[in-house]
Amino acid sequence: MLEPHPLEVPLVVLFTALSLSTFVIFMYQRAWFDDPACLRALVAAGAVLFATALVLEYVGVHTKNDFFLVLKVPLLSLGLYKALQWGFVRRFGYRPRDSFWSMDRRLLKDGVFNFLFGVLGILVPMGLVFARVL
Repeated sequence: MLEPHPLEVPLVVLFTALSLSTFVIFMYQRAWFDDPACLRALVAAGAVLFATALVLEYVGVHTKNDFFLVLKVPLLSLGLYKALQWGFVRRFGYRPRDSFWSMDRRLLKDGVFNFLFGVLGILVPMGLVFARVL
């Protein structure tokens, strides 16, 4: 039986944390998505991770499960957030607010937006990456 490389488990944990970074920022620091300077920094970081995954894929670095491909997820997830936010603003005329732990019925539309991004923000990018569409 083959022994795993000593760096394999820490790299999988690191790549998982990096791939979920957009979702974690969405949960705890949503204001960063609306601040232009922070948004530029997030897009730049996501582009670096995406490019790193492309280079590793092009060079032919393959592990038994190609887990480095999840480095593409933050940029895709951020793009999906901005697309959903654009649609929300066009439909309702204001940016969605954080409705976590709120029982205010006026925030129902915001809650639906938050739920949609919570589900789609992880599933769609992961599906695209692991189906090798991107």
